[in-house]
Amino acid sequence: MIDKFRGDYGWLSNFAPVTITLNKVTYASVEHAYMSAKSDSKEWKMLCADPKMTAGEVKRLSKLLTLVDDWDNRKVDVMRSCLMQKFHMEPYRTKLINTGTEYIKEGNTWGDTFWGVDANTGEGDNNLGKLIMYVRLMLTDKFTYNELKHLAVNFAISCEKGYGKSFDEWYMGLTDGYWREVAHAGFKKELNGDV
Repeated sequence: MIDKFRGDYGWLSNFAPVTITLNKVTYASVEHAYMSAKSDSKEWKMLCADPKMTAGEVKRLSKLLTLVDDWDNRKVDVMRSCLMQKFHMEPYRTKLINTGTEYIKEGNTWGDTFWGVDANTGEGDNNLGKLIMYVRLMLTDKFTYNELKHLAVNFAISCEKGYGKSFDEWYMGLTDGYWREVAHAGFKKELNGDV
């Protein structure tokens, strides 16, 4: 398991240098681009695009912003878009593919339990790690017919049981509680020939 984005895995960090374009503006890292999306202010976007600004400086300043409307519903899509760009570029593409099927956890010591897992408590949703694993899956694109069938069957079962979001969100959530149990139940059903 990869449990932190430092040392040998520092390249997984959103602070790693990479050119990201968001709404026709170019940024120096995923962090710069992601933080720019928190406000519609042109001045803010230009500050985030300034190559002299470090990712850490932009992140600290973003805490003073008034967020755009509906940010909580938009932030995962913004992050996914930035990560897709990053990991389609070398050397990040090859490095990510070379992690194989290792579980990727954004362990942190600053208490971020939405994007990562708090190293002190072990609590957290690990949404950044899940998004990176999702991008890795899209890059490798090595599903067999049976694996695709299994995913489709389990997504359908989850929908029948009340899941109302997209396949992408469902897939990323497979490591979480209830929907993981639904997926495993569907897999057992498939193995028994009930599907």
